[in-house]
Amino acid sequence: MSFGYKVIALTLLTTLLWGCGATKEERIAAARDYLAAGDPKTAIIELKSALQVDPDNIEARKLAAEAHLRMGDGLSAQKELQRAIALGVPRAQLLPDMALALYYQYDFDGLLDIDPATPGLSPQGQASIHGLRGLAYLGEEDQAQAQAQFDAGMALDANSLEVITGVGWLASVRGDAAGARAFAERALALDKKHAEAWRLLANIERDADNLEEALKAYNMTLKLRPLNTSARLGRIAVLTDLQDYTKAAA
Repeated sequence: MSFGYKVIALTLLTTLLWGCGATKEERIAAARDYLAAGDPKTAIIELKSALQVDPDNIEARKLAAEAHLRMGDGLSAQKELQRAIALGVPRAQLLPDMALALYYQYDFDGLLDIDPATPGLSPQGQASIHGLRGLAYLGEEDQAQAQAQFDAGMALDANSLEVITGVGWLASVRGDAAGARAFAERALALDKKHAEAWRLLANIERDADNLEEALKAYNMTLKLRPLNTSARLGRIAVLTDLQDYTKAAA
């Protein structure tokens, strides 16, 4: 079934659920389907309804956190993750998502307080946190610490998207456009829907004055993470450079 038909089918399902007073289980199942179909916004609506009935439903809290992360809403995701931990989910299980939620908020201090060596983390989870911590150090203009974090993450999981993209951002900061592009493309080869890699690619194209290509990459970033502030600002800047002031102001 094509993506368009999936969305239509799910929309009809939601209409039926609202019309017949769906159970919380049905709403959670519908939310999971919406997430699979790439529609986190509607998933959040379903999960809010389920949580009104059962505020302590752990599965709904975890799915809500995932949906908010898919939107790029770090603060809302953080709140859901905190609720899930308070309800008994092991903290280590949710730490990689918590790190991402803090990164989306530019809360670098909070992110750097997360220890990648926390007991219970998988090697992949540790690598993800190292990658995000590296990005936090880049945000604080500490390239040496960023490099150390990326190296540690790469040693744990050479296919970590957070690490690969982070190394790409470091290359970009160091003026190595070819290296940055190689890592962005490597990340996208692993996951075509990795929003941070698209944002990195947009930044590379913008620096090279390839404005149309930069706009396409920013649009893809926002399609995947609609609330990503950096991508929104980058897109506005590119549209301004293209003298498309109507779209820039929209």
